[in-house]
Amino acid sequence: MKLKFEYKITLLYLILGSLWILFSDKLLYYFVPDAYKLTHVQTYKGWFFIVATATLFFLFIKKHLTEKRKIDFEIKKKTEEYYALYEEYRAQAENLDASKSKLEETLHNFELVLENAPIPIFIQTEGKFSYVNAELCNMYGVKKSEEITGTPVLDRIHPDYKDLVKERIQNLNSNKMAVPKLEYKQLRIDQTPIDVEVMAVPFRYYQKDGALFFVRDITSIKKYIREIEEQNYFIQNVLDNLPIGIALNKFDRGVATYINKKFEEIYGWPAHELKDITTFFNKVYPDEEYRNKIVQRITKDIESGKPENMHWENIEITQKTGEKRYVNAVNIPLAEQNTMVSTVMDITPQKQFEKDLIIAKEKSEESNRLKTAFLNNISHEFRTPLNGMLGFLDLAMQEDLEQNQKEEYFGIIKESSNKFLNILTDVIEISQIQSKTDSTNSFSKCNINQLIDNVIQDKQILIRKKGLELKVTKDCNQDELLINTDEYKLERSLMHILDNAIKFTQKGTIEFICKRNEYTIEIQIKDTGIGIAPEAQSMIFQPFRQIEVGETRNYGGNGIGLSIVQSYIHHINGTVSLESELDKGTNVILKIPVDYSPNKKKSERSKNNRAINWSDYTILIVEDDKTNYLYLNEVVSGLGAKTLYAKNGLQALELCKENDNIDLILMDIKMPEMNGYEATKLIKEVQPNLTVIAQSAYATENEINKYKDVFDSYITKPIDVDMLVKKLIEYLQDSKT
Repeated sequence: MKLKFEYKITLLYLILGSLWILFSDKLLYYFVPDAYKLTHVQTYKGWFFIVATATLFFLFIKKHLTEKRKIDFEIKKKTEEYYALYEEYRAQAENLDASKSKLEETLHNFELVLENAPIPIFIQTEGKFSYVNAELCNMYGVKKSEEITGTPVLDRIHPDYKDLVKERIQNLNSNKMAVPKLEYKQLRIDQTPIDVEVMAVPFRYYQKDGALFFVRDITSIKKYIREIEEQNYFIQNVLDNLPIGIALNKFDRGVATYINKKFEEIYGWPAHELKDITTFFNKVYPDEEYRNKIVQRITKDIESGKPENMHWENIEITQKTGEKRYVNAVNIPLAEQNTMVSTVMDITPQKQFEKDLIIAKEKSEESNRLKTAFLNNISHEFRTPLNGMLGFLDLAMQEDLEQNQKEEYFGIIKESSNKFLNILTDVIEISQIQSKTDSTNSFSKCNINQLIDNVIQDKQILIRKKGLELKVTKDCNQDELLINTDEYKLERSLMHILDNAIKFTQKGTIEFICKRNEYTIEIQIKDTGIGIAPEAQSMIFQPFRQIEVGETRNYGGNGIGLSIVQSYIHHINGTVSLESELDKGTNVILKIPVDYSPNKKKSERSKNNRAINWSDYTILIVEDDKTNYLYLNEVVSGLGAKTLYAKNGLQALELCKENDNIDLILMDIKMPEMNGYEATKLIKEVQPNLTVIAQSAYATENEINKYKDVFDSYITKPIDVDMLVKKLIEYLQDSKT
């Protein structure tokens, strides 16, 4: 325990006084034995005690007074501070009373403002309506605010939005977080939904955390927007389906604000790549020289300010794919709207039509020229043998002629008659071919070996007369050369080809080759004559075409022989082609079906075909040539299968859309309206697993490879019936497994 200072002084004084009284006399007696001196010392001892006592009392009183003064000073200071604080508190209390009155007045004015606000407003605390103004009551369909004050805010929220609003209220009340403006649905007192736009801020109301909500009824606005959107949708559909492209561009910025689908389609670029006018010109007109020319022309016409100048025709554009198109463009300036309306029309089909018309006109003129030349030439060709016939007939009638001269003259007359008859026959045949009156075939058993011998025998005299060497090679036995075909057409075709070989070969060899492949008889007639220039080979089978034209000709002829050959060979489902090199010779190649008749080996096929029930299958035959269709139909229906017929790819596509019971398609490739290749691609989209076998006269490796990606299999014309049946069995069996 720590003693106070006064206690310490008193205790020390008692101790020192006691020690002084007890030991001071003895100590004096020890040092001063003289009584007289001791008396004086005792006096000094008394004074010492008095001085020491006074000093101690002085120190005690001094310290006490010092502390007292210090305490009094502190008390005075604190009193002054307390008084100042009191004065401050008193002023604050007065201010607080004034502020409270002012706050109550402000709150009253605030509520008055809210009550008379032109928009619905409410205050929410603890998730309930604490205050609602008159407009909110009107929006909810209540007469008095008491009807909804104190009720949960979520009662007026559409069920689809309750979770969202609940989260927003929590952020406002607990987290003191402002929430963004939001559109959602609320419910009137009769549960009718209304569209609202709500904005809210944290707000403390009567000592409670809550939020101040500003509500805007946008039901009518939403309805108006929907109507506008419907109108815009209608307008957009109209604009997108117009046959012309439309774009709206701002004058001041050179930026497109609207581009319809047709505009994109015509220019062939996506809209976002055509927004900027500079980019538009760079992409649509990639050639710098042409672009500068177009830009200068368009800029000049626009700067003129005359709408009649803003019309440009036959402008060549480049699409993103690199395809070139032609357009007509018209600009309509709307100065008050700072807008240029750009319209464009694709005239490429029209341009192509014009080109086609020009080509057709040129072809027609060329055809007329060729026909005129043919008529002029045929007149000469007729008169030449006729002159020989009549002239030598007059000479043969002379009485003084010797027998050998008469025989020679009659031989010339017969030769001229044959020439005349051949020319006349050619004219009749080409006339029938041109008028399409010769569309039937007369099929019968034909010995190719005998037919070749007849053709060679007929031309043997001419061959010997020109001193040409004839080589005949038959790479098959007698039985393999017995086929079904139109003997007349085949014989006439061989006659024409051999005539040309003799006519255009001055010296050398003519080679006649006949060999049998798996499905065809191939006949080649080679010569070492003048040959045909590459540029003329594509036209040589056209009617009235001749290697030589004009009056100065080294070779005769009427220019219709090879066109007759091509027509006849196609009629018997064969193919004709040629290989030729100028000044080295020509090789004409015929491929004739081994058996064009479905009756051949019918009993054998019937035996082989017992493996499947043909009546379970439906086969679609797509063929524009009626004869080819009749042949295929005879083969397929003869097997017992059901058949459908389409004469072009478009009809075939429609049949496949309407029938899901088609098991296989025999598809020709070259047809009108829609070719077989395009039709098959579209059919595969409808029925991906449907087997399509191409049957076409395209027979070269390149042609077959060109179409291999679409067709399941490929049969070249002329079609061998056994091979066809084999293909049908293979794919029909696969279709069932």
